[in-house]
Amino acid sequence: FGSSSSRASSSHLPSEAPQMPTIADLASLLEKLDAPQRADVERVLRIEELEGHGEVPEPFRAKVARWCGGEDALSQAWKRVECQHVISVHNLWTFETANFNVLRASRPVAGRGNGHRQTPDEIAKSCEGPGLCDFCELERLTCVEP
Repeated sequence: FGSSSSRASSSHLPSEAPQMPTIADLASLLEKLDAPQRADVERVLRIEELEGHGEVPEPFRAKVARWCGGEDALSQAWKRVECQHVISVHNLWTFETANFNVLRASRPVAGRGNGHRQTPDEIAKSCEGPGLCDFCELERLTCVEP
């Protein structure tokens, strides 16, 4: 009952848990279904992988790179924003559509970590003018469509 031979040893445990699929994997998961299962899904849903393009102005690149996981001002992580992949799921019966942009999980969120999320009015009041606020210099500090 209490012997060490009856305990599970750590060598029998997997080194890493298998990675759970995300919404980004939806189209490839659909392709892996057999024909009848895929037909059932496609009778109800239209699932598409879409691509969106944008340009990141030079003065905005270092900030965007940090949002995308870049470690320094020389990082090229900002390029992830220039070509974004979106999963679109359209319900053919209800005509509802949901679009999932995986990159949006990297976006900055005001108040993250302290439990308080700023309201739009609080964000506007905290604006300190050109040079200190992205929205005060739209041409320089926001992405644009090509």
